[in-house]
Amino acid sequence: MVPEVRDAFGHLIRAFTNWQPFILNCFEHPVTNAYTELLNSLIRVMNRLGRGYSIEALRAKILFTECRHGYRLGRPKFERRREPELRGG
Repeated sequence: MVPEVRDAFGHLIRAFTNWQPFILNCFEHPVTNAYTELLNSLIRVMNRLGRGYSIEALRAKILFTECRHGYRLGRPKFERRREPELRGG
């Protein structure tokens, strides 16, 4: 980096240095928490509409709804696909 602009990027350089393993890890393991955030949002909506569900009732309602709509994945999205093996003939 050119020394003239190094001071302007000091905070960015320090943040990247501190978080480097976590930032670079996302390229090696492309997994997100989107599914968890979806369920959290669903819980908030049900809790607001239900006005006083107990934790047990809320959990049962979430599990029932999640299974009914078929959100379950057959396999994780982050698995790498294997190349088909070629059979010699």
